Amino acid sequence: MKKIKQFVKIFLLIILNVLIISGCKRIDNIDSTFKAVSPSDNQNQVQEETITMAENTINLHPPKNFIREITLQEINKFVPINYKLIHDEEFLQNNKIKIEEMKFQNTIIYFLPIEPKELISTCKLLILKYNQQKDNYYIAEQKEDMGDASLTFEKFDFNNDGANELIIKNSYNAGGSGTTNSFNIFKITDKSIESIFNISGILFDFDRQNKVIWQVDYIWGKDESHFGCHFVTILKHELNNNNKFKTTKIISKHKYDWGDNLLSDNCFTFDKITDILRKEKIYKF
Repeated sequence: MKKIKQFVKIFLLIILNVLIISGCKRIDNIDSTFKAVSPSDNQNQVQEETITMAENTINLHPPKNFIREITLQEINKFVPINYKLIHDEEFLQNNKIKIEEMKFQNTIIYFLPIEPKELISTCKLLILKYNQQKDNYYIAEQKEDMGDASLTFEKFDFNNDGANELIIKNSYNAGGSGTTNSFNIFKITDKSIESIFNISGILFDFDRQNKVIWQVDYIWGKDESHFGCHFVTILKHELNNNNKFKTTKIISKHKYDWGDNLLSDNCFTFDKITDILRKEKIYKF
């Protein structure tokens, strides 16, 4: 009987040891599992991967071909202390700034005009480009003397290659009686920004259908008043087969009144360039 009791006691001790050992292993496995998916570790990993700015979340390790739009916080960093952003008059309620975006497969280019806080100089144009490797924007080019804050942007495909050129029209009055207008065309790719056309003068008209830029300047003759009747020079700018702009010059047969209303048999009024072109029988509209 004693032998049976000893046998049972030994058997129970063996079973108890087995249960304790297996239980310890189970606890170790559970502990290691929790360590692998620790919430704090996950949170740290997310914090290391991203940084949140005012408007966008910027990936510190962006995938290949990743591009993102610029943030207002980044834009403000490029504005010198004596300049300010230009707010678009059509969107004042939304506080929208004047900026033009051109997207490409591997980058985004922004054209950002800024105006001086004091009217002692003309606007500047900052050309901002995206650096994919560093995931930031930088000033690729800077254009001076871009006129006043009324400058406008337009995209147009001049040579039918499927890629838009960027047209920038601006004006400037230094305080005299006349305003100088400028017409600029830029050929934009993801690797280069090339100025292909740039003219300044008094009046312009862009015939989009025929891809012709018309320019009119008056010829100030002897004994003629500033805003009186003048012959005019008509310049026709059009793209030739070599993707270069060709200019044709024409002197008007008639005089045109520029504000004094000194009309005569050879002096005619006009509201826009097309009125002059019709009168001269140069072009039919």
